[in-house]
Amino acid sequence: MQYVSVGRRFVAILIDSIIVFAVGTPFGDYQHVRSESGMTTYSFHFHGGGALGILLIWLVYYAVMEATLGATVGKLAMGIRVVQEDGSKCTWQGAIVRNLLRIVDALFAYLVAAILVWTSPKRQRLGDRAANTVVIRKGTNAGVGNAGVGNASAGMTAAGTTGGAAGTVWPPASPGAAPIPPPPPPVPPPSPGAGDQPPPQP
Repeated sequence: MQYVSVGRRFVAILIDSIIVFAVGTPFGDYQHVRSESGMTTYSFHFHGGGALGILLIWLVYYAVMEATLGATVGKLAMGIRVVQEDGSKCTWQGAIVRNLLRIVDALFAYLVAAILVWTSPKRQRLGDRAANTVVIRKGTNAGVGNAGVGNASAGMTAAGTTGGAAGTVWPPASPGAAPIPPPPPPVPPPSPGAGDQPPPQP
């Protein structure tokens, strides 16, 4: 698997942040203040219930997208995916844990996450380490974690074809079916007796 470092992940975060804040604008507080000089200053910020609302949207967006598709819109655009450490699909538990800890990773404009990714052999931030997840380039987990299943199936098929060391039949008989008797042992040809006469010669 090809692990992804800070660059692509940071661009993906920027894309996702634009989406989250666009969806969460109704929770924001718009203000405009007219100064004594006649100039009007506009401001937009989240506080109180609005801040809680945008935080919930943020967490739900990341967790649902990564658990169902393995990637947010930003990650899809950058060609990266979230998977479990063994290369399997990201689970709901993994997606929830890694994104709850995103609150810690996002401190100081994601500086905490960047330092942890740079110092990790698998490029994992705190949330990834707790959830046993990794961020990889799309498609680089093909076959990872499934090779053993294929080999085991091939081995069982071969054993069934040749009879196996213990004469195992594959696939096994369905429950309730009559057992298949083993083949009878080969019968050796009769040996000539003492009173047997050889056939006359022509």
